[in-house]
Amino acid sequence: MKHLFIPLLFTFFFASKQVNAQAVADFTVTTIHGETFNLYEKLDEGKYVFLDFFFETCQPCIDMIPEMNEIFTEYGCNNSDDIFFLAIDVLGTDESISVFKETYNSKLPAVSSEEGGGSAVSDVLTDNAYPTLLLISPEREIVSDIYPPTYASITWVFNNFSIPTAPDACGIVSSVDDVLAEKLNVFPNPASDNLTVTWATTETTSINIVDTFGKVITEINVTGTHRSIQVNTDNLASGTYILTTNNAQGVNGRILFQKM
Repeated sequence: MKHLFIPLLFTFFFASKQVNAQAVADFTVTTIHGETFNLYEKLDEGKYVFLDFFFETCQPCIDMIPEMNEIFTEYGCNNSDDIFFLAIDVLGTDESISVFKETYNSKLPAVSSEEGGGSAVSDVLTDNAYPTLLLISPEREIVSDIYPPTYASITWVFNNFSIPTAPDACGIVSSVDDVLAEKLNVFPNPASDNLTVTWATTETTSINIVDTFGKVITEINVTGTHRSIQVNTDNLASGTYILTTNNAQGVNGRILFQKM
């Protein structure tokens, strides 16, 4: 009986880790693009938060990027009302993680270990095994430590918590990785008090300023035929923003700018 009890106890513990909710402490990190992320603020929006802990030379982390990109797109590119994705590095710098994302085409917003504070979060939430994939509920609890790191495992957990897909939400700009500038200009860049915006199409009806977590900060109605407007940016905090021009069908131009 003694030899049977030990493996049974281990099996119960492993299963409990997967299903028993665990309270999670708040944390604040900064992405490689300078945007601040606070866990409780995001959870209080009623969203789940999915955390992907990784490091640059972790081969399983690299291998899962294509499937992770597919999931990120399928569930709304951080624009849905239900889930927010964040990748947290445990060893690198802003510069090295930028190179990593470009090399492997990773779509998730990322936090570096050094400047972003990723290692401090990892020390609390992981067992130093990577990738570690955690799903945190709006009730501020870790509800799943997902393994193995596959499309099937991740989507099974999402379905289990009734997190819906939202691929259409990807049409909204949510990340500087999505920025494309086509006949759209802003100056000066970086901006201080005011930003001049010029565009080419007469169909433009509005301009939005969006932070890199997808939150609309400013929305301005415009007359497309004017093709130019001056936007007051004095009330914006220092950091990185995305400016979009929009027509009746949606976003028709987007460009990145910095606020000093």
